Amino acid sequence: MLIEMGEAAEPMLRAKLQDKGLELEVVVRIQKILASADPVEGILSGRYKELGWASGFANSGDPEKVSYFRLFGAKRVAEGVAVNFDWQNGSMELRLHGRTLSGRYRQDNATGHIEFTFDARGEFVSGRWDDDTCDGHWEKAFMR
Repeated sequence: MLIEMGEAAEPMLRAKLQDKGLELEVVVRIQKILASADPVEGILSGRYKELGWASGFANSGDPEKVSYFRLFGAKRVAEGVAVNFDWQNGSMELRLHGRTLSGRYRQDNATGHIEFTFDARGEFVSGRWDDDTCDGHWEKAFMR
């Protein structure tokens, strides 16, 4: 049985289970749960492998069409993550604000803003992007 709980419960749970030889397993599981809830760790660990977006040059401007591109070269920076993607020498630098990763993307043919929202378990919920030339017209973005 796996019980999900926050960091504050770990010391109490550790003390109760120490006599039963279960401490290591419980602590490892708690650490995995806490790490999986962090979107930055999700990108660094390879849990999220692809960036996708609707519209744009990759989709001939069609807002109903979505293209996905491999994420690679992720590294931690300040309060977030920098990562490359396989489209037009693409890269993103994202900062974590609560459950939202937001920042800038750059690629050979465009630059702009991008953001992704995650739930409390670190699962992708929604995303959006805009091009610097679009005057705040946002399109859908995805991470999987």
